[in-house]
Amino acid sequence: MGIIQTCIQFVIGANVSLRSVPRLLGILYGDTLEPHSVVPEASSVRWWLLRLGLYALREPLPQADDWAYIIDHSVQIGTVKVCLILGIRLSDVPYPQRALRHEDMRVIDVIPVQTSAGEIVAAQLEKASLRTGIPRQIVSDGGSDVKKGAELFAQAHPQTAVSYDAAHHGAIVLKRCFETDAKWKDYIGQLG
Repeated sequence: MGIIQTCIQFVIGANVSLRSVPRLLGILYGDTLEPHSVVPEASSVRWWLLRLGLYALREPLPQADDWAYIIDHSVQIGTVKVCLILGIRLSDVPYPQRALRHEDMRVIDVIPVQTSAGEIVAAQLEKASLRTGIPRQIVSDGGSDVKKGAELFAQAHPQTAVSYDAAHHGAIVLKRCFETDAKWKDYIGQLG
């Protein structure tokens, strides 16, 4: 395995921090490195990962009518938040053999935004669909701008279903069932 692939595997496969990669390479291969070879700096590893990320955003994806999108916004940092759209072909969903994993998903789009509203999200979904074809399903946490944007998109594309993700839906159901119970308020306080 080459040095670049080794470094990427340390970060992605073993969750090694970027700054730890050169030290780990020095420990593992210090005495066996060829003369004149240099252990890469953390900044080099970061650039290699960024190139992989750019490839993920630009790689051709199959045009199909069985894509499912998962869309959400990041927490706002300063004036910017990020709209992330991940996708998977429904024909590739591994259920019931196993649960969905990060590596099953494809990055459809990553969009930094200053403001977000339903119309903006609908336009982002339209742009994303150019890459994959019209999705069969859009899953979100039901945040107001994402929900409205997905509904606007589905109005224009009736073959697209819009749904809550199971975790958020379950949380809402539990809250409705137990919010009047004093133990629920204590439980929520402990979670916070």
